[in-house]
Amino acid sequence: MVQLSAYARSRSISDPTLSAYPAELALSELFLQQAALNKTRPAIITPQRILHYGELARDAVSLAAYLRHQGVDSATTVGIMLPPGVEHITCQVAIMLAGGCCLPLDPFLADDRLNGILRDSRVLLTLSDALTLRRSLATRYIVFEQVAVGDGNDQDFIPLRHGISQPSHRFYRSDIQKTIPVYPLDIFRQALDSRHVHFSHEDRVAAIAPMTAVASLFEIWGALLNGAATVVMPDSWVNDPRRFETALREFAISILRASPAMFNLLASIRPDCFGQLNYLLVGGESVNAHSMRRVLQYGPPRHLLYGDGSDAGTRLMLAESTEH
Repeated sequence: MVQLSAYARSRSISDPTLSAYPAELALSELFLQQAALNKTRPAIITPQRILHYGELARDAVSLAAYLRHQGVDSATTVGIMLPPGVEHITCQVAIMLAGGCCLPLDPFLADDRLNGILRDSRVLLTLSDALTLRRSLATRYIVFEQVAVGDGNDQDFIPLRHGISQPSHRFYRSDIQKTIPVYPLDIFRQALDSRHVHFSHEDRVAAIAPMTAVASLFEIWGALLNGAATVVMPDSWVNDPRRFETALREFAISILRASPAMFNLLASIRPDCFGQLNYLLVGGESVNAHSMRRVLQYGPPRHLLYGDGSDAGTRLMLAESTEH
């Protein structure tokens, strides 16, 4: 049985005093609290599979216990080289529970670039699939499908807490050719202490950003820390405006973060496709004013927000708020 700290047992996620956040942010415990409250609700949705919170917690705790035995602790960075989906997100949760730092890796980077990232980030091991074993990377591989997750060998596992100065994630930025840290406080502010976006367990959040991008944290952890579902959509859907518009309806998406290019394109084809959304966040470079007017005229979401462009993955400015 997983043991939660007194903090996680005694504080409700909806507690308004959480805006003061504790000295140590137990995001792992907050996730487990949501998993206990929403066992039968979907946590991760893909076109092929639905994983419920109870299943995700079971698999992630099992993997976290395995990682702990492999030496993962609060001083450890763990690479993830898996495609977007259930396995990748399960790995992120497990690394968080084990107390380590997640480093999502782009498999399309050349081996020498990846080796530089692995070396500079002092990666202890990398969670991957069997295909990655063929690559000449300076890391110890753990093949996800070969780990017996959910086998019950995690009795009395206690998740580690990330201190404020300890990053929970690192992301490689090609423009500066180095990794940048993301801290629990950054995730906390997006998911639980945002002035603009308020998640509920009824929400379905579209996960369309690359898992190697900071913006993906909003789509994954904004959902998981609030009992909502993150819906992972394949690139083929995201790159096909009509298929993507259909997917928004089919999966009942309520929160979407879109690039200006995607927003402008969808606004020109189907400006009413955003009408079902509770929140539409547009981040990045400048948004076309004509596109904004078309969406507000033909099918505005309940809340429309525009990112400031300097750090669209973590900072948002309120641009428009509409009420149906």
